[in-house]
Amino acid sequence: MIKIWKLKFSNFSAKYEIPILFIRNKILKDNIFAIQFAKDPSKQTFHQNLASEFIASMEGVENFRVLPANGKNALYIIDGKLGNENEIVKGSSKSIDFYWCYNGYNCYAAHKYTDIDGGSQDNQYADLMNFLKNASFSKEEKNIFFAIGDGDYYQRKHTKTKNENNNKIEYMNSLYKTKHSIALTVNELELWMRNNLKGAVQKPK
Repeated sequence: MIKIWKLKFSNFSAKYEIPILFIRNKILKDNIFAIQFAKDPSKQTFHQNLASEFIASMEGVENFRVLPANGKNALYIIDGKLGNENEIVKGSSKSIDFYWCYNGYNCYAAHKYTDIDGGSQDNQYADLMNFLKNASFSKEEKNIFFAIGDGDYYQRKHTKTKNENNNKIEYMNSLYKTKHSIALTVNELELWMRNNLKGAVQKPK
């Protein structure tokens, strides 16, 4: 799947003489622009595929994997503990979408792309916040958890809070950001890792 996205971006970049990095960032911010790269965006996890390709290409990212959404090999974080469906209470948190290694840290991410407001979109927000809440209890020094919220929805203000200037990502961080857990956009991820994950622990074997 990653090779397919690289080919699409490469062809578009060559045709219009636009840098590939610009195309990736534009797609993650502009749903209308993204549609032209998908055969049927309503029937595929287009934005998740895009985010996975983008993260895998980041400097320093190793052993990147897209994890199963369900089944015996799906991975969850519950009250700070990692486990599969046989080890945790299934359904109490969304499954982890991505895993990778960076400077010896194990990185786990839940990813959502949400554009407009509404019932199902609010449920996606709740899923991401619940993931970050469960991750905030982690005490494992080498495990880092990312709640990645892409799309305009997460840049809008979170209403009914003391700080009305907080957008939804900032609100999640005000509640559950820790040394081991943070909410951000995929475009903020590489810089955050570069500044905060400096290889303080030994790389896992």
